[in-house]
Amino acid sequence: MINKIDLKELESIYNASKSKNDALFIKLMANAECFYEHKLCEIFKITSKKALLGVFVRCNGSIIIVNFKNSGYTELCSYLSLEAKGFNIECSKKAALKINGVLNRSIVLGEILSVKDINKKESEFKVCKTEDIKEFYDTIKFCDPLFKKCEFDAYYCDIFYRKKLPYKMRLIKDNDKNIATAGMFHKYNGISVISDVTVSGEYRKRGLGSLIVSSICREILDEGNTPFVFCVNPVALKMYKKLKFKKKGSFAVIF
Repeated sequence: MINKIDLKELESIYNASKSKNDALFIKLMANAECFYEHKLCEIFKITSKKALLGVFVRCNGSIIIVNFKNSGYTELCSYLSLEAKGFNIECSKKAALKINGVLNRSIVLGEILSVKDINKKESEFKVCKTEDIKEFYDTIKFCDPLFKKCEFDAYYCDIFYRKKLPYKMRLIKDNDKNIATAGMFHKYNGISVISDVTVSGEYRKRGLGSLIVSSICREILDEGNTPFVFCVNPVALKMYKKLKFKKKGSFAVIF
């Protein structure tokens, strides 16, 4: 059975769970905490005969699923078949294989990585801050033509400005031209998840990815938090490992 729940019940489930250190669960919690009060996400639990089988959050173009037991997939797949069109699905590899047996979409496997210390890189280019989410996403669109989440309505943008959500947005500029991005878009329980790392094509292989990632990681570490990244790109994976990120787990994305 799938039932909608509120943030308070999700927090109770998280606090009682043995999976509190699971990075995917922490990312789910970060999304829920950030977007629930603005009515930009929905939270669900999966149960069978009062037993809790899992939870998932639907928001920001993604459905993030955390399974506690290897069951409950029949109803979950039925729900996703109807409601997941246009959404990426993030979950464990085992869950992805079962779900995609019904959805028949593309699966990409990735690694969850973390770093405990990092040195900022020196470069002729400088990392700068921005609070302009439109500028940030326009730069991502410029750097990565395949990026889809580049249209934000006025209400969504206004939430970022008014509520001053705990998001970091960083750019690298070449004179007045934005050429790279990195963001910290999830924060929960001492973990900050890095996302939206992009570099413009003509500036790649010049160390700009390492420069902007090391800069934002240093900020996160100086605040007493731990940087995590969910990576599905083999080239980016090599970069993170050169920066001494260590594998903490694996996950899957269904596109």
